[in-house]
Amino acid sequence: MRAGWDLGAASSSATAANSVRPRIRAASTPTFLASVVVIDIKSAAGLTLTQLADYAAMRTFADVAPERVAKVGVPSILGVLGQADDRPLPVTLTHWDLGFLKSLYATDNAYLATFQRGDMERVLKKEVEQAGREAKR
Repeated sequence: MRAGWDLGAASSSATAANSVRPRIRAASTPTFLASVVVIDIKSAAGLTLTQLADYAAMRTFADVAPERVAKVGVPSILGVLGQADDRPLPVTLTHWDLGFLKSLYATDNAYLATFQRGDMERVLKKEVEQAGREAKR
């Protein structure tokens, strides 16, 4: 599996097991009614309103820690705060960000996390590959 697609599945056997739907479902599903994102004004210096809004959207809609995304090494708007000055910053959501959001909301979160991760990896891989093909046109 290439970098950026591994969303933390326990092992390759767990990913293989994801093709079979479990009968056990979570007793509850997460729901949010409101969200607040606090951004340090010093950290945001030099960023555009679009970059800040997209960063807030990813933090709110996906609840993803920027440190975890940085470890994977994929291009993401989540890197705009705290990224080294010598690296170019994304101006908006990247293909990976959009693919991640699509994969998160296209999968069923009522199953155990391992099963949802496997589904998300497949959707994310498809979305990133499709964006790559479209960019080559």
